[in-house]
Amino acid sequence: MLGGESTERFEILESLGQGGMGTVYRAVDRQRGQRVALKRLTTPDPASIHRFKNEFRALAGVVHPNLVALYDLVASDNDWCFTMELVEGVDFLTYVCGPELAAPALSLVPTEVSASESSGSNQTMATVELEESEKESLTDAGRRLFGPANQLRLGPALAQLAEAIAALHGTGHLHRDIKPSNILVDSEGRVVVLDFGIITELIGAASAGPEALAGTPFFMAPELFESEPPGATSDWYAFGIIIYMALTGYRPFGGQRSKMLRLKRQPSLFLGRLEECAGLVELTRLCADLLQADPAKRPEGPEILRRLGAKEQSPEAMLEQASVMMGRRKELSLLHDAWQNLSTGGTGVIVDGVSGSGKSMLIDSFLSELEESTEALILRGRCYEQETVPFKALDSLVDSLASYLIGAPKAEVEALLPPDLLALARAFPALSRIAEVKRQMGDKRAAGEPGELQRRAFAALTELVESLAARRSIVLYIDDLQWGDVESAGFLARLLRADGPTLLMVAGIRSEHMETCVVLSTITVALGADPGADLRRISLPPMSEEVLEHLADTLLREGSEGQAPAGLARQIAAEANGSPYFTHELVRYVLASGDSSLAGSGASLARVIEQRVRQLSEGARQLLQVICLSSSRLSAMIAQEAADIGSESSRCFLELRAGHFIRRAAREDAVEPY
Repeated sequence: MLGGESTERFEILESLGQGGMGTVYRAVDRQRGQRVALKRLTTPDPASIHRFKNEFRALAGVVHPNLVALYDLVASDNDWCFTMELVEGVDFLTYVCGPELAAPALSLVPTEVSASESSGSNQTMATVELEESEKESLTDAGRRLFGPANQLRLGPALAQLAEAIAALHGTGHLHRDIKPSNILVDSEGRVVVLDFGIITELIGAASAGPEALAGTPFFMAPELFESEPPGATSDWYAFGIIIYMALTGYRPFGGQRSKMLRLKRQPSLFLGRLEECAGLVELTRLCADLLQADPAKRPEGPEILRRLGAKEQSPEAMLEQASVMMGRRKELSLLHDAWQNLSTGGTGVIVDGVSGSGKSMLIDSFLSELEESTEALILRGRCYEQETVPFKALDSLVDSLASYLIGAPKAEVEALLPPDLLALARAFPALSRIAEVKRQMGDKRAAGEPGELQRRAFAALTELVESLAARRSIVLYIDDLQWGDVESAGFLARLLRADGPTLLMVAGIRSEHMETCVVLSTITVALGADPGADLRRISLPPMSEEVLEHLADTLLREGSEGQAPAGLARQIAAEANGSPYFTHELVRYVLASGDSSLAGSGASLARVIEQRVRQLSEGARQLLQVICLSSSRLSAMIAQEAADIGSESSRCFLELRAGHFIRRAAREDAVEPY
C-alpha cells in the first residue's frame, strides 16, 4: 500500500474512512514515535497530486485549537501521503443532538471535481449533481433526523466552530466543504474542523465560473450554482445550515437539484420551522440571517463571533496589513535595481534576515509593484520544512509554472514545450495537468535510470524556462530556501549562469541558516567558476527606533481607533530592539489585553513573552521548558521523550514553531529556543 520511505516510516493500523480524494488511516509514525492520522492519496494523477499538495500547504504551520493540525507531507515512489493530528470523536450533529433518528443516515458525499481540471462538460456537471445516495436521503425534508439539541452543548460547540471558520478565513483561505461529517468533537468537547481537500484562496484563486462549483451541493450557497465566485459568506452559509439542522432536527430542504435550488433561493419557504425553537431567539435569528439567498445580506465573521459570544479574532490580521516598508526603502530599491539592470543570463538575489525582520513582506511588496507596473511573469514557490518530496526547492515553483501554462493560449504552449516531455512530466507530474502535455504524451511514460531521468528532466525544464524567458520577462521567487534540497540546487545554478536565460531569481532565507544552507552553498560553488554570474545579497539590518516608533504608532492608532496613549509607541519601539516582529507582538499584547501601562511602568517584552507562554497548551509548555534547559541544540526525539508528552508531540512542536518559540536546524533533526 505504501512505498519506499513511507513503508519504513509508517505502520498502518486501520482505515478510518475514505473520501473523494484519499483514504485516512490510523497509523504509527515511527520517526516521531506517536500515533497519527495518515491521509493517503488514492489516485496519484497529476491533478489529484496538485490538489493534495494544496490541501497540505494551505494550512501547514497553522496552529488553532479548532483546526486539525497538519504535520508532514511525504512522497515516495509516486505514493503521496500526509500526517495530521489524530482526533478521536463524533461528528458535530451527533455530539449536539445525539444519533440520527431516521434511516438511512444522512450521507452527504463531497464532490471534489474542479472544472478547471476536468476534461469535458459531463465531468464539470459532477460538481453540482447529487450522488445517488444523496438523492435517496434528500427526497423528504419533512422527516426528522435528530432529537432536540442539547443546549448546554450547542452554544459552546457553535462558538468553537465559528472561531475555526474565522481563523481559516484569517489565513486567507476558504474551506468550501463545511458540513457535520467534516467536523469532529472529541471527548473533552473540543470542536475540530478537518478535510481541506477543496480548500482555496479567499482572494484571487477562486474565480467566477464552473470551477467555483466544488463541495457538497446540499451545503453550498445558492450563488455558487449561478457561477458566482465563492467568498467567506459561502462558508458561513453552510454554517447556517448546520445551525438549522441542530435547532430543528430537520433538513431545511429536500428533493433533487431543481427543488433544492428553488428553496435555497427562497429561504422564507423553510425558515418558518425555526419559530418552533422556543427560548433560542438569538440563535434562530442568526440562522435565518446566515441562510439569506443574497450573500450581501448575510452577517460577516466578526459579527457572527460577537452574536455567538465567541472569541474575537486577534488583531494579528489587522496588524499584518500595516506597512513595515517605511524602514526598508533602501532594500526595496536594491531589488528594483536588480530588475532594471538585467542583462544576458540570470540574476540572483538572496534576501536574508532574522525571523520576523520582514523578508517576505519586503519581497511581496517588490513583486506587487512589479505586477502593477510591468507585464512580468512572476512564478512563486516556497520550500516547506515539513515536506519530504522530490526536488522540494522547485516543486511549488513548477506548480506555479503549470498553473500559468494551463491558462495560456494553446499556440503559445505548443511553442514553449520542449521535446523531452516524458522525462519532464515524470519528474514534475504537475506539468501533466496541461492539456497539450497530456495530448502529446498519451499513455507513454518515461523509462530509464533515476539519475539519467533527472538529467533529462532538468535539461527539458531548462529549455522550457529559456523559451519562456525569450518571450517575456520572468521573476522566480523561492521563499524559505534554507529548507531546500541539494538536488534542486544544480538546476537553479544553471539558470543563474552568465549564458543562462535572462531572468531574475529572488530567494528568501533566514540569516541563521546562511552558513548551513546546502542549496545556497551549492549554488555559490557552482557559480564560482563563472565570472559573468550575477548573484547578489541583501541583508536586512535591525530597524531604527525612529522607524519602529512610527510603525507602533500606526498600528496602535489603527487598532484603537486613534486613542493610543502618548509615549506608548516610543516605549514599544525601545523594547522591540530593532525588530518589526517584536513591535507587532507588543502592540498585539496592548490591544488584546487593554494594558497600556507599558508607557510608564518600565514593563518589557518579557511581559509579552510570559503572557504568550501562558497561552500555550500544557504539553507545549513542558516541551519548551526542556528545550530551554538544554545547553545546546537538542534532538527533537530526545526533547519529546524528556517532556513526556506522548501522542501530543507533533502538535506541540508545531505550536512552538508557529509561535516563534523554537527553531530547527535546516539539515538536522535538532531544535533550539529562539
